[in-house]
Amino acid sequence: MRVAYFSPMPPEQTGIADYSALLLPALERRIDVAVVRRGRKKAPRGTDVSLYQVGNNPDAHAWIVRQSRRTTSPSASRRASTPWVAWATRASRPGCCWRLMS
Repeated sequence: MRVAYFSPMPPEQTGIADYSALLLPALERRIDVAVVRRGRKKAPRGTDVSLYQVGNNPDAHAWIVRQSRRTTSPSASRRASTPWVAWATRASRPGCCWRLMS
């Protein structure tokens, strides 16, 4: 299985970028991961599923939320206080599958 991983990455100044930098080596030991960086419109060819890491900062994460609206792949948020994410996804995807992780 090949996973498209949408997340801010260092040098972006977000906690999610730091978290992803720590998480990716462990993920890559278990699955084939294609990191999708800011500015990319779609998941890379050949990916089976997309994973979206989102936090509190709309400026840093809105591009990920916009992309997630186009799919039914699982999504994760590291912060329970992301009402802008819940609003943005529910507005376009009733019954969306965001999981808030504290």
